[in-house]
Amino acid sequence: MVLQNRAMRQQPDELAALLARTKLPAAASAFPFPTPGLDNELTLVTLADGQRLLLRRPRTPSRGSAQRTQLLQSLGIARPLVHATTEDGTALLEWVDGESLTALATSPTADSTWRAVGEALARVHRVRFPGAVCGDFDEGALTLAPLDWRKHLQAKADRATPWIREHVSDADALLRRLSASVHPAAATISRDGSRLLHGDISLDNVVMSTDGTAILIDWDTPRVGTRYEELASLEQHLYLATGAAGLPSPFWEGYAEDLSSLTLSTMRLIGCLTWLASDDWNSYAHHPALAPQRKAELASWKTRLETWVRDQSARFATSR
Repeated sequence: MVLQNRAMRQQPDELAALLARTKLPAAASAFPFPTPGLDNELTLVTLADGQRLLLRRPRTPSRGSAQRTQLLQSLGIARPLVHATTEDGTALLEWVDGESLTALATSPTADSTWRAVGEALARVHRVRFPGAVCGDFDEGALTLAPLDWRKHLQAKADRATPWIREHVSDADALLRRLSASVHPAAATISRDGSRLLHGDISLDNVVMSTDGTAILIDWDTPRVGTRYEELASLEQHLYLATGAAGLPSPFWEGYAEDLSSLTLSTMRLIGCLTWLASDDWNSYAHHPALAPQRKAELASWKTRLETWVRDQSARFATSR
């Protein structure tokens, strides 16, 4: 009851204003999530008729939320349903009743779960854009620009080079493999074309609803780019959660397309290296909203990624 009263005191006007834009009944209770989100404050709202909604307030104002929602809906992304938004990006969303992929990735029903996830992500990636372009939803508008994938990937590899030389014993073997992989990966990506991306794919951002449908949530940063990058990111998150070497075969059955495994592994390696070389880890360590347990988990992720990179480097060194 303390949590409920605090939440209702902190945001009665905002919540009431959002509900007033809909045909929904008034709120009966509001409970803040016990574990704060990294980018958003989350509140579970229960309405007078028993219906549940999610109130999500960004820690940093996000302009153009309503326009972004409308554009995503026009591209076929209809869930989670957005009931109302404010100018700063606060949104009242459909509550998706189910379990996250984090909890289900290795469950007895994992095969059917992963098949549904493959189907869901395939639906997103079927939204194509002409030419080799990339772009973000900025202030609610989608801005696209041409992209030379070879130069782009090489630039990412170059930015990671100082980290590689400092942390990898056989840095030369890893750098040679990166250099040899960039051109064929870029050629494959260029042929594959540009796709709609979720932009923040992870096991936590996929929910299996009670009807067996996989729903991608937290559409805060959708963008246009290569699906290989997004698939590699999901593979990396699965590795961090379970130690799995790659996405399971039921996922690919649901995705229903054969992609280049070499390009996928190249994108995973480049993505991992650029993440390790970034300042994200310092930001996580000093983030005021992160609980000590979450910070420890993120620190363990960094250690595991470093180990994975060194293992890849050792394998490259013995295969040359």
